Amino acid sequence: MINATQKKLREARFFLQHLNMEGRKVGCNEPEAFEFFLSAFLSAARS
Repeated sequence: MINATQKKLREARFFLQHLNMEGRKVGCNEPEAFEFFLSAFLSAARS
């Protein structure tokens, strides 16, 4: 159980890091990337 929880925390952290990187980009080629990473982070954090 603890291993599964730690894995979910790593998953949420992974998407949060990518969310931060996307938020810092200027003139991103994929305008929806921030929204996609935000959605993935929130989904990972909720589960």
